[in-house]
Amino acid sequence: MIEPLQRFRFCVLVACLCCGLASLCVLAEDEAGVSRELAQLRKQLDDSVREFQLTIERDNKPIELSPLPALRWENNTRGTPTGVTTLFIGVGRPEAVCCTYIGDKKKLMHEFTSLSRGKLEARLNDATVWEPAESGVKFRPIPNTEAPAETPVGRLRQMKTLSNRFESKLLGWRNVNPLREELRMLPRPIYRYEKLPAGEVIDGAVFAFVAGVDPETLLLIEAVSRDGKNHWEYSFARRTSGELEGRLDKQVVWSVDPFPVTTERKRSDRVFAHALKSN
Repeated sequence: MIEPLQRFRFCVLVACLCCGLASLCVLAEDEAGVSRELAQLRKQLDDSVREFQLTIERDNKPIELSPLPALRWENNTRGTPTGVTTLFIGVGRPEAVCCTYIGDKKKLMHEFTSLSRGKLEARLNDATVWEPAESGVKFRPIPNTEAPAETPVGRLRQMKTLSNRFESKLLGWRNVNPLREELRMLPRPIYRYEKLPAGEVIDGAVFAFVAGVDPETLLLIEAVSRDGKNHWEYSFARRTSGELEGRLDKQVVWSVDPFPVTTERKRSDRVFAHALKSN
C-alpha cells in the first residue's frame, strides 16, 4: 500500500514528466516550423538563381552554363539566415559564381563574379543584364612547384597542398564598416573539375575562404598546359562587395577595393537586388 507522501511524490514526478514531454513536443513543432521556413527560403533562392541564363562563347558559339549550388551558408553576424553560392558550369569548368542571400530591407541579393577566361553574357527575362568586359579572375603561375601529376588523384593531392600556401583577409568597407578579419579556408574544395575537353586547362579546383561559413574569397587553382609544358596557375576571386587581400607565401599578391551596388553591366562583378517574395 502506497503511503500518502509517496503517492504525492509519485504524482509530482508524473506531472513533471508530462510537462517535460509536452515541452519537447512544442519544441519539436517549433523546430519543424523553422525548418519549413528555411526550406522555403532556400527554394526561393535556388529558383531565383535559375531565372538568370548565362552563356559563354566557345568557338564562336554560345554554350549555356548550368547552375550548381556548391555551398550553403548563413551569416548570423550580418543577420543573414541563409545563403547559397552557385557556380555556373560550362564544359566542366566554372565560368561564373553567384552568391544569393537575404539582404537589408528583406531584399533578395544576387552577387555575380565572372570566373571565365572567355566572353560571358547573362540574360534575365530575355534581356542582357550583364556582359563583363573583362574577367574577375587573373591567373598567374604558382612559383616553386612540381609539374602536375599524371593522375587526377595525384593532382588533387597537389592542389590541396598548394592551397595551404594561400591566405585571404577581409578588410571591410572602408570608413563605413572598417574591419580586418582573417578568413578561414575550408579544408576541401567546393568544386573540382578534372574531366575537361582537350585544351589549355587540364584540371582545377575551387577553394573557399569563409567568415564563419560565409564565403568571402574564392581561390582557383588550375593545372595548365601551355607551350608544351604543364604547370600550376592560380587566381583569387571576390565573393563580397568589401575590400579584400590575398597572400601567397605570406606576401600580398592580390587586393580589391570595395565596390558599390551598380547597374553597370560591363563590370566583372554585378549585383542585383530584387524584392523577396512573401510565402
